[in-house]
Amino acid sequence: VPVHVQAPVEITELQVLDEIYCRGDTVAAQMTLAATETAPAQVRLVASLTDAHDRLIWRHEQPVASEGDCEVAFSLPEPLATTAVLRFELHDDAGLLDAAEQKILTMPPAWDTREWTAREWTAFRSGLWGSPAGAYSREYLQQAKADLVKNVGIDSVTTTARYGDGEHRTTFEAGLQSMPMGAAAGVLSTGRARSKDHLTFAQQKDEYVRTHDKKYLQRAWCLNADDTREHVAAKLEKVAAAVAKYRPIGYVCGDELSVTYYTTPFDYDFTPGCLDKFRQWLQQQYPTLAALNTEWDTDFATWDEVMPMTADEVGERANYAPWADHRTFMEITFADFLRWMDDTLESYDPGARLGTSGSQAASAYGGYDWWRLTDAFDFIQAYDHQNTGEMHRSFHDMLAAPWWGYGATDPALEHQLWRRLLNDNAGAMYFSCASLIKPDYTYTQTAAEGRLHIREMRNGLARLLHACDGRAADVYMHYSHPSIHAAFITGGEPTFKNNQAGWLKAIEDSALQMKFLSYAQIEQGELTKLMPAAFILPYSVAISDKEAQQMKAYVEAGGTLIADARTGLMDQHCAPRAAGALDELFGIERTDMNPKARRTDGEAVFTTALGECDPTPITFQDLSGDTTIKVTAGTALGKMADTPLLIVRNVGKGRAVLLNLFMDTYARRRNLAVHQPLQELLGEVLDLAGVTPFTQIAAADADRYYVVRYYGGDAHYVGILRETGVVLTGGGPGSAATGEAPHRRSQIAVTFPHQAHVYDLRAGEYLGKTDRAEKLMPQGYCQIYSLLPYQVTAVSVIPRAKAKQPGERVSYRVRVETDGPQPGRHVFRVQVTGPDGLRDYYGTQITADDGSGEAEFDLALNDASGIWRIAATDVATGISGTAELTVTAPGAE
Repeated sequence: VPVHVQAPVEITELQVLDEIYCRGDTVAAQMTLAATETAPAQVRLVASLTDAHDRLIWRHEQPVASEGDCEVAFSLPEPLATTAVLRFELHDDAGLLDAAEQKILTMPPAWDTREWTAREWTAFRSGLWGSPAGAYSREYLQQAKADLVKNVGIDSVTTTARYGDGEHRTTFEAGLQSMPMGAAAGVLSTGRARSKDHLTFAQQKDEYVRTHDKKYLQRAWCLNADDTREHVAAKLEKVAAAVAKYRPIGYVCGDELSVTYYTTPFDYDFTPGCLDKFRQWLQQQYPTLAALNTEWDTDFATWDEVMPMTADEVGERANYAPWADHRTFMEITFADFLRWMDDTLESYDPGARLGTSGSQAASAYGGYDWWRLTDAFDFIQAYDHQNTGEMHRSFHDMLAAPWWGYGATDPALEHQLWRRLLNDNAGAMYFSCASLIKPDYTYTQTAAEGRLHIREMRNGLARLLHACDGRAADVYMHYSHPSIHAAFITGGEPTFKNNQAGWLKAIEDSALQMKFLSYAQIEQGELTKLMPAAFILPYSVAISDKEAQQMKAYVEAGGTLIADARTGLMDQHCAPRAAGALDELFGIERTDMNPKARRTDGEAVFTTALGECDPTPITFQDLSGDTTIKVTAGTALGKMADTPLLIVRNVGKGRAVLLNLFMDTYARRRNLAVHQPLQELLGEVLDLAGVTPFTQIAAADADRYYVVRYYGGDAHYVGILRETGVVLTGGGPGSAATGEAPHRRSQIAVTFPHQAHVYDLRAGEYLGKTDRAEKLMPQGYCQIYSLLPYQVTAVSVIPRAKAKQPGERVSYRVRVETDGPQPGRHVFRVQVTGPDGLRDYYGTQITADDGSGEAEFDLALNDASGIWRIAATDVATGISGTAELTVTAPGAE
């Protein structure tokens, strides 16, 4: 039997405006009180605000009339959580009469600012496909699942780009930042039909193969059409209206998007409007119609007649420009459409950023010219297959956070995650929410093992590496999207991909690192500005006149230009040249300019040494490069039958080197452990440029290591990752580990070029002033050494005051002490512990120039009295310092 006992005074109504409150905003609550005849004329109102960390951050008392309306307003203190409970109590002299509560949403300042710099993700962004508080989650389980997700180190999750508030709000309330997925999926995905009146991509492809009618080459959503932009703009406006107030990390266009379907060859887009735009673009590329006809080998009478050709149409031509220009235009179209999306999104949500998920490899189709796209996207949730990870870190300031998960386990998973960190990734994205937590609410093996690596990276290590001045590149490599076009249309795409991968792996096996330099950067003079010791042209078959001029200037200024084969046979439009663009530089002539020429099998033999380069002990069986080469001013150091190999020519202060061999067999040879001759040949060639590894590694012959160096001032950070022999594809759903990897440990001896104060960073151990170190490493393990110009003798933590009361601000300084020299940039990991335990939400990371930095936090009104400790650890050395602070209750002596 319910019994209602009426209090003398009750709160019959409580209203608080339902919005998200930021620091300094006014929070106003309106209440209606009702009183009985025997109630006192006045009662005491006690108001409080307690956040999701159980921190009492505001408290207020005032007398109020027992009957009628009253209002309480206050300025919100700095929130550390996304929710807080506003509670109102009515008291008389005997005690509590009634109470009412209302949850409000609060915006942490770090979420609100959304300052988009390379430093924003320095703590290493960790994301999740799906949301534990999403549309398919049971409400009563959401917070429990969200806590498990955050304990893995995940801080952001994908939500659907829906227009309603539910999923975005529950994600925010759970304390996770959102990344709305699918802002343009319908337009940038051709897998599904636009409507019942349109064909799918697969249907169009079948019809085109059957009829060769170009009406089937018309993209359902033309990226140059006004109605496409109107459709996307309307969707962006609706999505931003629903989610902008929650300050999403970024808006994701969709997953596995493309101009075509993934990178499937298909000659989109022959839509009339797109062709009009194409002709307008051509008029910017060619000074006259006659110039275009000369380049294309066509005879159009007017610009309106100009029509691109398909791959089928140019297949038997020697001139592929009418097809290649169309592919370039579609790549520009894709990038320009994304830039337009970014600008449009910003107009609806200032500070918003645009990205994509499931990125594709650089290829002739799909629109994935990574030089252009790294400028168009702010971030990507990437796949890193076919060396795209190296492209992502080489161009512009785009932030990359590749996907992981898919059932992978250590040591392969460990190797994958640490390699990505060393490859300058800004985060990691887990696929998916469904495979993170088992039905009994324990972690899957993938999540349990992976979280240990992710948490260590987020614990100051990623911040330290990203705070460095740069990541060292020992050699630079040509990124030529026109050459990707040319290799595809001449049937050389497999060789191009394997050759590029072979170069990268051979460089890495030599304890060196590379960086791509794009065709556009070279034309703009970056090559001669940077003047790398060596610049490599991997199957650079299509080179513009401007690029060739810059490469010649680079060699004359003292650089070493290294090419493999088929170099410069075409211009940037994939039109044939009468002579190779760099033939004179290499000191050769050609009897045939055929990019489809057959390669012959033979034995590579080297007969001549040149300076530091002595390849004479090297011999191996391989396929030739160009068989139609005749040496003129160059010097051939070897041959394969009658074909000259390793042709060197000194020009000005530098030299040009033409291997006349591809590296396309290197990966296969490596798997068979017969790659040593090719690796030795690379070493001899790099000797001509004076390129030597910063770090020398002595280890078992069968072991392989990935070596990376970051630098800042006189400090160096060397990462050494032992490979596993287990391959992770780095692709999308369904990707997995293959092969078996024994869990044996190997001893390595590392030698550095000079003595430094060396620290085992992950172990927090000082190894002394030395140029050597040793380590026993299991497969997949990443060893990181800090090489500092001084010894860190201590870390000092200095509070500005030794005693504080609850509710007051605690400010402190952290600095490293050295054995004499002025310290450089350091990163500190700070933990705050109260008398009742660790307070994670008061901890932070500090990037400290000159070895000194400051931080602060606000104590809650209910924080415990007693001795508090602030502990700071220098990430580079593991050295810690602690300071104590006394928190006293108000009025206590």
